[in-house]
Amino acid sequence: LLVERGEGPFADAVRRRGLAVVPQRCSPVAWIERCGVLELRPLLIHCVTVDDDGFGAIARHRASVAHCPRSNAALGNGRADLAAMRRLGVTVGLGTDSVVAGGRLDLFAEARMAVLGCPLAPRQMLRLVTVDAAAALLLDGVGVLAPGTWGDLTAVSLDAPSLAAAADPEEAVTGCATSGDVVLTVVAGRVVYRRGSWPGVDSAGEMAGLERASAAARAARAARARLGGG
Repeated sequence: LLVERGEGPFADAVRRRGLAVVPQRCSPVAWIERCGVLELRPLLIHCVTVDDDGFGAIARHRASVAHCPRSNAALGNGRADLAAMRRLGVTVGLGTDSVVAGGRLDLFAEARMAVLGCPLAPRQMLRLVTVDAAAALLLDGVGVLAPGTWGDLTAVSLDAPSLAAAADPEEAVTGCATSGDVVLTVVAGRVVYRRGSWPGVDSAGEMAGLERASAAARAARAARARLGGG
């Protein structure tokens, strides 16, 4: 609505800020293609209203999409057509959007929601959060375990009752694992997380900073409520 007809809540919000909204009379993907943006191979987020023509343009320009199904569901914005993206050759990886929109940063949960609209095998689900996600970010040597790559990996414990009985590790991880089952994360060969601790990170200081930020946000909301009530 915002791009094509200059209407809707986003257009209203822009106008309230004193900015002009000019209807483009075309889809957002067609607009950025016309402006030359797609030639830069951008990472496009959500894409819940994109049709086959739009996905075809994205694929032709070798741009990519970050698919965030849990965020889209939480916000009620629609559902990106993952099946169409895969059929038309779009490079797509899974994302979480943010804790504000999606509740938690759990790519396992994102993968399980993604398959509700596009049936995938466990290995295909894992690719969406590893090698396919790296390709969407235009990162080489990431998302795979092989000589010469970055040495990024995540280890998942299968000790939880919901995981222990599965015969296939890929099926167990994609079907039942959560972020709480992660026991080790390594980035570029350096351990950044191990069983509840973050080596080199002042956890107490970070939590204190979070509490200060939360308190400031609560105070700001209370102040706005008082002003609104007056």
